[in-house]
Amino acid sequence: MKPVAIITGASGGIGRGIAELFLSRDYQVVLHTHQKPESMTLLLKQFPPSQGVVFQGDLTDKKVTEALALKAMDTFGRIDVLVNNAGLKMDGAIDEMTLESFNRVMDVNLTSIFLMTQAVVPFMKKQRHGSIINLSSGIGYQGRPLNVNYAASKAALIGLIPSLAKELGPYQIRVNGVAPGLIPTEMTSYYSKEEQEIYRETVPLKRLATPLDIGKAVYFLASDEAAFISGQTLFVNGGTQTH
Repeated sequence: MKPVAIITGASGGIGRGIAELFLSRDYQVVLHTHQKPESMTLLLKQFPPSQGVVFQGDLTDKKVTEALALKAMDTFGRIDVLVNNAGLKMDGAIDEMTLESFNRVMDVNLTSIFLMTQAVVPFMKKQRHGSIINLSSGIGYQGRPLNVNYAASKAALIGLIPSLAKELGPYQIRVNGVAPGLIPTEMTSYYSKEEQEIYRETVPLKRLATPLDIGKAVYFLASDEAAFISGQTLFVNGGTQTH
């Protein structure tokens, strides 16, 4: 029986890299997207028809997260892995940032993880098996100017991940995080080529991360190779930040 994964935000740069890796390694996958279902449908055409389905919706809505979990169960009969990858950045100075933008980033980056976890945990408890991987960020650990909403949302995972790991461990459900370094994606398109090059020079491995680098870390944490790893955040940044 093939394992089943839900990947949120699968149409983004990192999310697509994760999705492609899981699909290529014979996972059955529910690909969530908020706004780009066509791109997910095209991706699935590269794989057998029974291997994946697309789900569209706003994960800050509890009814949507419950429907997503039920979609996975109705289609595949189980949920082995949840990858909470959906994210949002709306940068700005603290004295100019609106409450709406602060709350929206918190809702997408934190509340949706809470709701998705709530939605899948009952099924994982019954299976007595599961792996939940949350996409974090080094910004949540060290902060960054003009990023107070994003940094706060990712910093909250510092408490959420180990707390869930301790609570769900008795049910054989593991909870971990992956904190990527800078990756050239749509979300980080505000970095100019010159700024990316300056950042690259600070990386001990002298290159930027790719979506595949992140996908491999997520895949490892989802796999049985990481069967005794829980409550941890794996930094995938070429050595620029350690924890």
